[in-house]
This record gives sequence, structure tokens and C-alpha cells, in this order.
Amino acid sequence: MGIQKISETDITIPEALEILSAQEDLKQYQRLVLDYLKEASKLPADKAKKLLEELMKEAGLTRKEAVMLVNILPKSKHEIMAILSGGRDKEFLTLEKVEKIKSIIDKYA
Repeated sequence: MGIQKISETDITIPEALEILSAQEDLKQYQRLVLDYLKEASKLPADKAKKLLEELMKEAGLTRKEAVMLVNILPKSKHEIMAILSGGRDKEFLTLEKVEKIKSIIDKYA
């Protein structure tokens, strides 16, 4: 019997870095991933978790949307609109919502 997936959840790059850093005896590909995560991580894990929670609670984003924003940390409203506009089934993304998202991100970036 092989490995069985019990559950799945989207996590941020800082969260993945925290998880992989805690592991011992990493295989070569895991060390490569760890090196990538160290370079790609833009926030400490605790700040990333707080930002993620605030984006979901205050801006009404899905976890997947919030994870993308935490990983990228967009600097402009246009970047936020580009990230969130693709495949969005929910309500239309308003300028007010984008501004709210940007103000939340700016507190952590």
C-alpha cells in the first residue's frame, strides 16, 4: 500500500519553508526545494499567517486567493486585479475591494 492523501490545503511559501525547515535528513530534491523556498519567501511565517487570515476575514477572499497574494505580495492595485481576475466565479472585483486588499497587504509588506 502506497502513500494515501488524507487532506489537502493551500499553504503559503513561508509556511512551506517553516514545515520543510523542521524536517531532518532531507533528500536532494527536498534540499533544492528548501533553497528555493528560502529565496522566494518574502515574509516570516508568522506574519504570512496573519496576513492570510486578515485577507480571508476582512477582504472576503478564498484561502486559495489569499495564498496567491501572500506568496506574490503585489505592490500595485493593477497587480492585485491581474492576480484575482483570472477564473473568478464570484462577484465582480470592485476598485474598493482592491484598495482594501492593497491596504491590508501594505501593512505586512
